[in-house]
Amino acid sequence: MPGAVSGKKDELVRFIEFYDREYHLVVRFIMNCGAGLTAAEDAAQDAFFDVWKLMSVTRKWADVADPRGWIRAVALNKYRRPPGRCQPPLTIAHSAMADTEDPSVSPVDLSVSAMQVIDALRSLEPELKAVMAFDLDGFTAAEAGRYLGLTDQQVRDRRKKARKILASRLGVMENERRRDR
Repeated sequence: MPGAVSGKKDELVRFIEFYDREYHLVVRFIMNCGAGLTAAEDAAQDAFFDVWKLMSVTRKWADVADPRGWIRAVALNKYRRPPGRCQPPLTIAHSAMADTEDPSVSPVDLSVSAMQVIDALRSLEPELKAVMAFDLDGFTAAEAGRYLGLTDQQVRDRRKKARKILASRLGVMENERRRDR
């Protein structure tokens, strides 16, 4: 019996370490998919609750080959789940407003630039947002495809399309900003 207790403690420690390491990253990932902070936190919490259930009830957590990708896919599904639910407006994550070491760039310019990037990301189709969110979190096309139900090539095609749209929209925004000066 002591071995069983030790095993449960080890599982609990692994869960807490995983939660501490990934929670804020999952929230950011969901925000990159277009969610506001509250919706992203709700989706992340629901996903981590599913991890807890896998660990404590079904004992299948050890079967998950890529926990980082799996938790993001579950959180994304949780975020997209409620049909017809109005999503709150996107909020800016603190990391998007981080200070810069370059004294020639003011915080106001950084904030405006961050808002433009966020607006451009928000304007993408949901599938393109999801591909870009996985890309921003460092996942390969194969890994993203596995969690989005797409082939590697479909992920690469969507990433290319999203980048082209973003470059076009951000270029137009930059030209408008220069013209307004």
